Amino acid sequence: MFRQRLKTRLKPLAIRLGLHPPPLRLSMVVATYNVAPYIDAFFDSLVAQTTGLAGLEVIVVNDGSTDGSGNLADAWAARYPDAIRVIHQSNQGVAAARNAGLAVATGEWICFPDPDDFLSPGYIAHVRTEIMRPETENLVAVVANMTFYYEATDSYGDDHPLRFRFANGIQRHDSTDPGRFIVPHTSSVFMRRAAILQHGLTFNSEIRPSFEDADFIIRLLVRQPGGTISFLPAPVYYYRKRAAATSLIDGVAANPEWYAPHMTHAYLPLLKDAQMQRGEIPAFVQANVLLSVMSKIRHVTGPRFNPDVLDASQQAAFLEGLTKVIARIDTALLRDISLPGLPDIHRHSLLLAYKGDVPVHIPRIVLVDGTQNGPVADFAFRWQSPTGLEQDITALIDGQAIALPVSCPVPKALFGMPYITERHVKLSLSQAQVVAFICDGQKIPMRHAGQSLGENVYFEQLIAAMAASV
Repeated sequence: MFRQRLKTRLKPLAIRLGLHPPPLRLSMVVATYNVAPYIDAFFDSLVAQTTGLAGLEVIVVNDGSTDGSGNLADAWAARYPDAIRVIHQSNQGVAAARNAGLAVATGEWICFPDPDDFLSPGYIAHVRTEIMRPETENLVAVVANMTFYYEATDSYGDDHPLRFRFANGIQRHDSTDPGRFIVPHTSSVFMRRAAILQHGLTFNSEIRPSFEDADFIIRLLVRQPGGTISFLPAPVYYYRKRAAATSLIDGVAANPEWYAPHMTHAYLPLLKDAQMQRGEIPAFVQANVLLSVMSKIRHVTGPRFNPDVLDASQQAAFLEGLTKVIARIDTALLRDISLPGLPDIHRHSLLLAYKGDVPVHIPRIVLVDGTQNGPVADFAFRWQSPTGLEQDITALIDGQAIALPVSCPVPKALFGMPYITERHVKLSLSQAQVVAFICDGQKIPMRHAGQSLGENVYFEQLIAAMAASV
């Protein structure tokens, strides 16, 4: 650690003496609000970079913190004055804080990491290598890999919903429309600052909570067709899942502004802007918006939604905004897109409810529960269908069709609008028996706790699945 700090302090002197070429200058704008327990870990990860801090401009914008975060940032700036500076302002929100840093940044490339997260040691080195490739004069953005750090268990999980973007080495995609390779945030993305300035882009402070960063980078990419977006698996951005669940994202669902106001202040203006800039709405813009919309729909139709968050007028405003947003999503895209976070049941329910399109929906059979009594066990299964598109399910036990004692349908309304219908069934199986389900002549794979069990599942497999999830 001492040697690394010594090298970090001596490198600027070597550059001034002409002994070392000046590195590409990168800016980091770090919007900071009440992150005292985490900010030291963030700076430790910066100091530990294999490249040191040379050529790195870190602008911390203390957005009215009340827990001493600003003092901690000042201490780091005092230790590394050539690399770190701190701006103090009254609390104005993350968008305003990022704009304050953007206004004074001088780097050729810029990103906006969060100070409760941290970076892998080779993060800056890998990003610089990609940026400095001679073939990348049209490079617009460099997206680093993201891994979750679960603070409660001090463990890491490569289970980010969009992790497929980094599964097959470096991927480079045309910014005209990168398709499924969407970029929904700016925390782990370096963007060419000249392009940002060219288009006069800033973060929209009317968009809160969340999505202001997605809005920012999507507007940039919409204005830079023909460029390149690079997705790098090697530099890892560690996204902290706080044990106390106190981050901004942890609390969005309890904030009424996350619902109808997002429709009017975020999604619709963004879709209209893309239409104006390109003459059509690129698929990646639609996918970004749809993914964010879907997080709301899945929440309000799920078991954790607190109906007291929104009154009747706010619920009506949500549905009105949703109608306008879905009207701008292509029917074919909604029908065919394959993207984590966009499950078939929700896409097909939206198609039926808002597009009048009758999808080919194959229900997903989910193992819910099981109770064993010696060589016999009772298993509970469920499946969902878009309301108005309920389909008959046949169960096969050892290849023999049986009459299903199906429970009464359970409707899942979207603020009073018919949306999803759920059905439940219980089956008794004996050891070594195998069960399958058929819909429209096609066998349906079964799942439990997010894992696939297959199409023909034995008694013992069901018992093992239940035991593994306890």
